[in-house]
Amino acid sequence: MLSSRSGCVCGSRFVRILACLTAATFLASCSEFPFSQDAVSKTALDTSEQQSRIEKIAGVAWWQGFQDPTLNKLVVQGLNQNLDLLETLERVRRAEAVVRGSGTTLSDDGNNFASVERKGGKRTSDFTTSQVGFGASWLIDIFGLARSERSAALRDLDAASASSQAARMLFISQITGAYVELRFFEGNIRLKKEDAVSRRRILTETQVLFDAKAATQLDVSRAQGSLSSTLLTIPILEADAQRQRNRIATLLGVQAGTMKLSIGKNQPVPRMPTPEVIPANLIRNRPDVRVSEHRYEAQVARIGVAKAELNPSLRLDGTIEASKVSGNSFSTWSFGPTLYIPIFNRGVLKANIDVAESDAKQSHLAWRKSILDAVEEVENAIYSIKKYESAVSISRDLVRYNAEALEFSRELAKIRAITLLELIESERNSGLGREALARNLRQLALEFVALNVALGSGYAVGMTDEIALN
Repeated sequence: MLSSRSGCVCGSRFVRILACLTAATFLASCSEFPFSQDAVSKTALDTSEQQSRIEKIAGVAWWQGFQDPTLNKLVVQGLNQNLDLLETLERVRRAEAVVRGSGTTLSDDGNNFASVERKGGKRTSDFTTSQVGFGASWLIDIFGLARSERSAALRDLDAASASSQAARMLFISQITGAYVELRFFEGNIRLKKEDAVSRRRILTETQVLFDAKAATQLDVSRAQGSLSSTLLTIPILEADAQRQRNRIATLLGVQAGTMKLSIGKNQPVPRMPTPEVIPANLIRNRPDVRVSEHRYEAQVARIGVAKAELNPSLRLDGTIEASKVSGNSFSTWSFGPTLYIPIFNRGVLKANIDVAESDAKQSHLAWRKSILDAVEEVENAIYSIKKYESAVSISRDLVRYNAEALEFSRELAKIRAITLLELIESERNSGLGREALARNLRQLALEFVALNVALGSGYAVGMTDEIALN
C-alpha cells in the first residue's frame, strides 16, 4: 500500500511510482486469457408481439378452465396466504436491500466522531476537551469492482423475483393437482359404495335362492367374497382422500384436519383447447428457467468482481479534525490517495477467478439443462393430453357398453338363463369400466395442469408489484 496524506499534496515522485505500478499491474492482468461463454448465448425476444404474448399467458387463470368454483376459491386463497410464497417475497425484499447497499464508491472511513471530556486533578486545574472529526473514502472504480458487484446484486434480485414467480406457479400446480386427486378419490368412494349396494343385493338374492335349494353354498360364498372385496377398498380410498384434504390445508397455510371442503359430484375436466405449437421464447421465459438464467448472469458478474480484485485499487481518503482544550482551538486535516496493490496474494486472487469462472460455467450448463427439461415437459404434456383424451373417449364407450351388458345380465338372471357367477362378472366389469374412466379423467386433468405449468402460465394472476414481470 502506498499513500500520501497528512495535509500535503502528492509529490511528483509519488505520481511516477503510482503510474508505473498501475501500468505494470494492468498489463499483467490483460495478459491473462479472458473468460468466454459457451456457444449457447442469451438472445432477446424477437418482437414486442412475442413479449406481449408471454405477458398474456402469464396472466391466464387456466385453472378456471375446470369450471369449478371451489377450486377457483382455493387458488385465490392460497396465493394470498401460502407460507412458501410469503417466504419468497422476503427473499425478494432481502435481494432489494442487497442492491441498495452494493456498488457504492463513497464510504465512511470510521473517523466521524464528536466528544466532550472534562478532566482535572489535585495538582491541575479542571479543563474541558472537545473534539469533532469527519472522514470519508472514495473508491476510484477504474477496473469496475463496484460496477461488477452491483451488477451481480441486480442479477440476484432478478433471480429472486423470478424464483418468487416460479413458487407461485408451483403452488398453483400443487393445489390444483391435490384438488384433482381429492375429487378422484371422492368419486371412487361413491362408485365403490354404489357397487357395494349392488353386491349386497346380489348376496341377498343368492341367500334367498340358497334357502329355496336353488343355489349352492359356493354361490353364496362367491357373492359374499364379491361384496367383501368391494368394501375393503373403501377405507383405503377414504384415507387417500383425507391425505389430499390435509395437503390442501397445508398449502393454504391452515392446520391439517381443520378444514372441510365442499366437493362436487363430477370429476374436474379441462375445457380449454390444447395448443399445437409452442414458441420457444414462451418456454425460455418460464419463471424457473429465468431463475437459472439470472443466476448464470450473476455468476458472470462475479467473474468481473474477482478480476477487479486482482488489479490495483485507488482510493482518495480525507479527514478533518477540530479540537478545543481550555479555550485553545486546534485543527488538522489530511487528504491524499491510497493505492492498494495485490502482490503477495496474487495466487489466491487468481484462484478466486478460476472458481468464479467455474461457477459461471456450471450455472450456464444448469440454465441450458433447464431449457431442455422445460421443452421435454411441454412435449410430454401435449402428447399425453391427446392420448388421454382418446382414452377418456374409449372409457366412456366402455362404461356405456358394460352398463347395457349388466342390464341384460340382470334380466337373464331373473329367469335363470345365466349363472350367478356370470352376473357377478358383469357387475365386476361394470365397476372396472367406471374406475378406468375415473382414472383416465384424473390423468387428463393432471396432464392439463402439467402443460400449463410447463408453459409458465398463470403465475402473474393477482401478482403484486413486488414480484411483477421483469
